[in-house]
Amino acid sequence: MTVRFSSHALNKIRKELSKLGITEELVKEILNRPELKFYDSATDRYIAVNMNSKVAVVYEEKDKNIFVITVIYSSKMMQIIEKRKRIGRWI
Repeated sequence: MTVRFSSHALNKIRKELSKLGITEELVKEILNRPELKFYDSATDRYIAVNMNSKVAVVYEEKDKNIFVITVIYSSKMMQIIEKRKRIGRWI
């Protein structure tokens, strides 16, 4: 499996999320072993979630290659998940 990052995701990790201990390596670990995994019906993308680090990784997958679109950190990750599941966006 090859993991590539969008320039947006790399900038966000390097400028903001690294201060919270979120690195490219952590993102790859989350992709390899997500605690939760969803499909975003609005964007046709996948989401891998790690609740301990409160991180969601939004990505596209094609032929076992992964392209990370963005990385979301939130202390309210469970509320985000519950809302998006309730409205039918994340399934």
